[in-house]
Amino acid sequence: MMMTYTRTIVCLANSNKHHPSRCIAGREWGNGGAGAWLRPVADYNVDEGAISPDASRLQDGTQPQMLDVIEIPLVRAVPHGCQVENHLINGAAWIKTGRLDWAYLETLVETPRNLWGSGNSTRNGLNDRLSPAEAAFCHGSLYLVRPANLRVVVSTTGAEFNNPKKQMRALFTIGMTPYNLKVTDPRYTGRMPQCAEGVEYSLKDAILCVSIGEPWNGFHYKLIAAIFMPNDY
Repeated sequence: MMMTYTRTIVCLANSNKHHPSRCIAGREWGNGGAGAWLRPVADYNVDEGAISPDASRLQDGTQPQMLDVIEIPLVRAVPHGCQVENHLINGAAWIKTGRLDWAYLETLVETPRNLWGSGNSTRNGLNDRLSPAEAAFCHGSLYLVRPANLRVVVSTTGAEFNNPKKQMRALFTIGMTPYNLKVTDPRYTGRMPQCAEGVEYSLKDAILCVSIGEPWNGFHYKLIAAIFMPNDY
């Protein structure tokens, strides 16, 4: 018989990864407070551990929403490189036990000096990736931060390779370090058709969940897994 245990998290990320599968993560929740980060993952041989809609379905048939408090049955911890927060799901239904409000979310904001360093950038980004050697020095892959001067912008990338795609990116500063990172929060990327390309949209008072993704083409990429705005909640 498979041994299992449960952990309860407050959902702080439910982002696009190999559509329709998602990357879900949050802070452990118990005794009225938040603990360590936890990322439930599926079998790495399928979609690099991404969670399918069937695997994340709640007992009432719905899907987890941001700030939901969810009890998740797990099998074992499966740290994967800098993603030390990963735990393997066992396939049983998840249970929603509550929900947090904006006021409590603000108490969870972290204040790192920067987001896993700087100095490694893609063509379209800024300080948005890590080499495997750099990632090896990271002892975690998730942060909840309140950035300075946050803007989002939509642009078309890949046209030079005959593979044009619209992409939303977030421009902001943490400490003294500027960033330009890809947004994977479907609540915001779904608004791209309504956004004028190249126009920067300011988001005041936002809180971001930032994640380091799985390696791709030899690098780990820093991603905006969730954008929280006060008027969303």
